Amino acid sequence: MISPSIEGTARRLTELLPTTDLQDNLFQWQAQLLGNYSGHVFVPHGVEMSTPTLWQGVLESSLAQLSIRTEVADLLSQNDLPKNEQQRLESEIEEAQVQSRQQERGALESSAFNPRYCTTTLPRRQDNPLLHRR
Repeated sequence: MISPSIEGTARRLTELLPTTDLQDNLFQWQAQLLGNYSGHVFVPHGVEMSTPTLWQGVLESSLAQLSIRTEVADLLSQNDLPKNEQQRLESEIEEAQVQSRQQERGALESSAFNPRYCTTTLPRRQDNPLLHRR
């Protein structure tokens, strides 16, 4: 709300936000809470208090606020890119780990059942002195 005087602002807010007395005590505290509002009053010094000047200030502050919102949205968007990249890399790592485990299992299974990969050999009877007793 733009007004050239504090009294005019207070009067207009009183018209916009009237208080009512409720018969039910249950809601009385809520009505009192709504009756206590706060706001900011800016009183420019050294600036002409005409309506066009005030509107110029409102427009400039609105443009500044839009610019800041755009900058915040851009920063949030830039922040999302590394997060998405990190998620993609983490899923690639998980897939590589799963493939590695599967390959290890496959290698173990093939070596356990394939005699070519067996590392233990049974001694021949003629090489074992314990078996040559007569």
